[in-house]
Amino acid sequence: MRRVLSVVLVLLMLCQGGMGSETDRMIAYVGNWQPCPTSEQTASYTELLIAFAVTYQWSPGKNICNTQCVIGSPVPICNNQPNAALVSKWQSEGKKVILSFGGAGMGGSWASSNDDCWEHCFGKEDFVVDQLVNIVSVQGFDGVDIDYEYYYENGQKGSSFSKGAEAQKFLREVTQKLRSRLPSNKIVSHAPMDSDMVKGTGYYNVIKSVAGDLDFLMPQYYNGVVRPASAFTANDQTALTHFTDLVDDVFSGDATKVTFGFCISDCPGYNTQSSTAVQVVQRMKTHFPCNGGVFFWVATHDTQGQWSRTVAAELGSNCGNTTPKPPTPPTPSPPPTASPPQTPRPPTLAPTPKPPSGVTCQIWNSCGATPDCCPTGTSCYKQDQ
Repeated sequence: MRRVLSVVLVLLMLCQGGMGSETDRMIAYVGNWQPCPTSEQTASYTELLIAFAVTYQWSPGKNICNTQCVIGSPVPICNNQPNAALVSKWQSEGKKVILSFGGAGMGGSWASSNDDCWEHCFGKEDFVVDQLVNIVSVQGFDGVDIDYEYYYENGQKGSSFSKGAEAQKFLREVTQKLRSRLPSNKIVSHAPMDSDMVKGTGYYNVIKSVAGDLDFLMPQYYNGVVRPASAFTANDQTALTHFTDLVDDVFSGDATKVTFGFCISDCPGYNTQSSTAVQVVQRMKTHFPCNGGVFFWVATHDTQGQWSRTVAAELGSNCGNTTPKPPTPPTPSPPPTASPPQTPRPPTLAPTPKPPSGVTCQIWNSCGATPDCCPTGTSCYKQDQ
């Protein structure tokens, strides 16, 4: 009897975050070139991911990569500016503020992306981790998220990419070394495109190999294989199969490790209004009562906090209230025929930041020879050449 009670207590602690796992997450990406979110917007957030720490200077057509993989710092929080006071305020409210390293500007695995800055970081895993650990310490972040949307297999998607082994080694070692170097209370996560988390892909296998080093995984369920609006419905089993693979095969049945990613308004064909997101969460809970919550792109589109507030109200976990059945592979069903086939589009979680209209000197641009190159009210940061 004591053993049974112990198991029950452990399960309850896992579902309530007592052993490092959490449910009911409402994670918001904050574009650090965008306006700072208001208190009304952040009221329901549990974590804020600052997007992004990068190794390039923005340039039209193709970003200018730092060939030594030097990460620009200090990393802006919002409005293109560092803001230690705002980070401290959010943390005082019980929120985690996490640094997101990467984004589309570092390189994407779609035809229209010319950026390849990730390639300059392959083989420099220790240097990358040194920099990230230092930035976390100096700026007081609560951990590091890896937002990798670049190639990881040779010839992937018909490309000429030939550094698959190097890319997978980079992803694996950076994750492992962040976990070993950061304090135990710091978070390590990944936010891959859902198409990169299909069982058997190189990135999926990397995540499976480092699952024990991750606090949670944030698949972007708006970049390819899953249509959020129909996720977990009887006529669309794609999300259930995908989510189940991650829960059962990668995290050994712990659904609190997997969050469901939404896009509010940046992703044509995948945008999800709050009422639809609530329905998705309800359906997800029927399969995974004790789940990892949700995340969304991006805070600036969470007008007056309406989206996050509405969805957060539905997140209340069923942990301990039901006895979830082990997920089983769904019965194959014919693909839905109501909509015509969709043409693949470039992912949009991590758009390449562009300076506001009329401003030419920003965090991603070189300062030039003199300090007066920046317009009044903006700041310029020297980048290593």
